[in-house]
Amino acid sequence: MIAKVAGVSIDWLATGEGPMRPGEQAGPEFNEDEFALVPLFDVEVSAGYGAVVDEERIIGKLAFRKDWLAEEGLLGRHLTVVTARGDSMMPTIWEGDVLLVDTWITPDGRRLQPSRLADGIYIIRMDGELIVKRLQNDFQGGVFIRSDNPAYKEIHVPGERIKDLQVVGKVVWFGRRV
Repeated sequence: MIAKVAGVSIDWLATGEGPMRPGEQAGPEFNEDEFALVPLFDVEVSAGYGAVVDEERIIGKLAFRKDWLAEEGLLGRHLTVVTARGDSMMPTIWEGDVLLVDTWITPDGRRLQPSRLADGIYIIRMDGELIVKRLQNDFQGGVFIRSDNPAYKEIHVPGERIKDLQVVGKVVWFGRRV
């Protein structure tokens, strides 16, 4: 049913191989040595006031060159792609942009603490909602959560509340349809 609604071939949807649309000719062979396929999840992260995610489903895959990933210090198995919704990160990130997110966790399996992260754009879970925001440390164990759109106020999370903030991953690339 998903393939029919999306207008794609069931084989392509299930495996990522063969022609994407029924009746199309298959394109050139995919070279697994050159490209990593990163899952695109049916998840919209809010660039606004927050989005609750009830279910995460893979709806496709995006190919990224392995040599570029290596140059950036990224591993394909720690990457995911999601979609932005809202205007709080404009003009940097627009509604509908796809975000490549590095979900790496420490070797001992613990998520990185927000107060130990380099400043940057992150996907965070706060109060059960997924949001994309710019994080900046306050050097006292807390974090500023900022939007690029000046219409939105910054949020300060003091050190004693930092446990309420879960970092899902860092946005390392984004793309937009034209």
